[in-house]
Amino acid sequence: MRDFRLDPASIFPSYDRGNKKNNGPKRKGFGYQVLGFGAGGGPINLVPFGYLLLAGGGAGGDNYGGGGGGGGMRNISIPQGQQEVETGSYTITVGAGGSGGRPPGQGPGGGAVGGDSSVFTGSAFQVASTGGGGGGSQGAPDANAAGGPGGGGGGSGPGGYVSSNPRGSGNAGGYSPPEGAQGGQSPGSLDAPGYGSSGGGGGGASGGTGNHGNQGGPGGGGTGETFVSPSPQSFAGAGGAGFGNLPPGPGGSGGPGGGASAGNSAGANTGGGGGGGGPAIPGPRGSGGSGRVYLRCPTLLEPLITVSPEGTKTASQDGSCIIYFSSTGTLTIK
Repeated sequence: MRDFRLDPASIFPSYDRGNKKNNGPKRKGFGYQVLGFGAGGGPINLVPFGYLLLAGGGAGGDNYGGGGGGGGMRNISIPQGQQEVETGSYTITVGAGGSGGRPPGQGPGGGAVGGDSSVFTGSAFQVASTGGGGGGSQGAPDANAAGGPGGGGGGSGPGGYVSSNPRGSGNAGGYSPPEGAQGGQSPGSLDAPGYGSSGGGGGGASGGTGNHGNQGGPGGGGTGETFVSPSPQSFAGAGGAGFGNLPPGPGGSGGPGGGASAGNSAGANTGGGGGGGGPAIPGPRGSGGSGRVYLRCPTLLEPLITVSPEGTKTASQDGSCIIYFSSTGTLTIK
């Protein structure tokens, strides 16, 4: 993302650098405007936001399970792609990771999808990203053997004697640029069952394919982002697949695949996919990681914004304020 530097005088021409007070009329500038008066008699302000939306990752599948897909990720910078939002209170929704494990008495199954994340939920300004797809399962009914669609697609469960199971498609929201990649495709064979399930699709790469040596495929890598800091941070890595006889597929910063135990879970607020489970006993799937929401606005306008009950405002060095939510909360523009 191209960093932007804001000079208050370029926003408000009458801005006095000496006393740091705007003595001129409030007028249309860099996304700030008094439009009139609201129902409470106060001004209606416009604040420009850039955002990075990270949805929850999908869970891996059980029983030689495919890896869960990474949560969909969308990055809109300002001023090129800013979203101007007016005075009011708005819900910021952070998607949960798909739940892994296995309830007592429940047989193998495909992984659960991750939760969507969105900013300004339910308003005309809403923008969303899609939760990661769940991984397929070898022991599940046909409908659950396929990888689930999502921001990042789930990896497919192992194929049978004749054909492979479908992979989960990525970029479920149909966005450009895409919010995530497709899951890996399990192998099929006329000669032997393929127990090598495939990794989930990540924010930056498709999931890897398993093989007939019973090795699970790796999860697709995440996307390196400089939205928050100059040093790239990786988000939305997918889960690796479970395995038969060989080491499981590694996670693409999501959860690695399961071995003789449960698939590994992705970390909180990473949007990573959960690892696929190993053999049916015990072999439960790993959980996907929850998402996170980041917003950026000009530091000059930060006093207009409050966040609750969850949310943090931090100043950056490029003339912007970064606001992030690790769980669902409310943002209010005065």
